[in-house]
Amino acid sequence: MNKIIITLTRYQESNDLVYQTLESLSKQKNIMADVVFFDQNFDQEYAHKIQKLNTDNIRFITTKTKPEGLSKARNLAIEYCKDKNINILLYIDSDAIADPNWAYELSKELNNEQTAITGSRIIPKWSKKPLYVSKSSIVKEQYSLLDLGQETLQTKKVVGAGFGINIKILGKDAFFGENFGRKNGNLLGGEETDLCKRAIEKNLNIKYCGKSLIEHIILPERIKYSWIKKRFYAAGYSRNQRKGSPDPFSKPKFIDYLLILPIIPFY
Repeated sequence: MNKIIITLTRYQESNDLVYQTLESLSKQKNIMADVVFFDQNFDQEYAHKIQKLNTDNIRFITTKTKPEGLSKARNLAIEYCKDKNINILLYIDSDAIADPNWAYELSKELNNEQTAITGSRIIPKWSKKPLYVSKSSIVKEQYSLLDLGQETLQTKKVVGAGFGINIKILGKDAFFGENFGRKNGNLLGGEETDLCKRAIEKNLNIKYCGKSLIEHIILPERIKYSWIKKRFYAAGYSRNQRKGSPDPFSKPKFIDYLLILPIIPFY
């Protein structure tokens, strides 16, 4: 069984929130993995607590890093893999809970010679009752949710809450643009989409793995219209950086059309 690397980072997320993610990673089945946690808000006592999560097949490594953003931390993980001569690298957000088979299902698909990137099925774990507009597929994407069922499908991009890459297959394109993505607590994104675009240009496969399940924790402060407006502004800004155009995963629903007019000014 070849070892893989699982990685995550945090900016200012609480210890309790991140621990839920780390604990779920300690329960991963049928894999050997190092979980490399690039902590931008390092706490020595907390780092010792994380070591207690080590199991026979999962080892935790906490590394203090400067608060230079999500893409920077993701690139550090790629360099770590190259140093260890490991090709399979999985990413998870620090506010997500992985199903015990999450890593196995993603890494299994990444062992296909033409699959460069794999994405997870991501469902919400609401901290309180969701807003009505959360029924909209457009809003769900802003919450980094994706549910296309339990099959494995060819896709054009992944969602950042949970995905994986094969560094060897990506070759020189195994990097994240550091002008994209969250930095200093902002809501910018686009780094996964940029990576997927480059993979498609090389005729590499991107797969959605429906059996690879993530629960994305939606905190109370994000279940507000003010947060949704900020998120749409950040999405529009990020798309402008990439010179892209709107490219949703699924066909718009009726509620999506109702949202278009109030969304446009922020987007």
